Amino acid sequence: MFALLSLLFCSTVPDSVDDYSVSVIELNHVVSFTEHSDGSTVASVHLSQLIFWQLHADGEFYVRDWRMLKDAKPPRYDHDNRVWRASWLDRSLQAVRVTAPAYLETYSIHDPEVENRALFPMNQRKQFRR
Repeated sequence: MFALLSLLFCSTVPDSVDDYSVSVIELNHVVSFTEHSDGSTVASVHLSQLIFWQLHADGEFYVRDWRMLKDAKPPRYDHDNRVWRASWLDRSLQAVRVTAPAYLETYSIHDPEVENRALFPMNQRKQFRR
């Protein structure tokens, strides 16, 4: 009985981490601007997402994958290894970690991940574990 309970408990704990490496991790905030009658302008953030960019042989950066920020932790800098790290648990509670040597935070009125689909369709991306 104890062995069965141990097996059940251990099967729900991530036993490994899926590690991926990309060229750039971008924290992107998609915003809109509203002008008021008093002349002021207010910016509203509609979504915040992590976009994982990969430099390809043709010299262009393409989106490899993306996550909503609410589903992943904000990237942190690992001083020992000199890389940025983002991590989260996938749908099956498996740990996923992505590293990159570069990081940037941007604000845009468009969704760069969606725009990149015209250059590099989603079915060609090497997506991370879902």
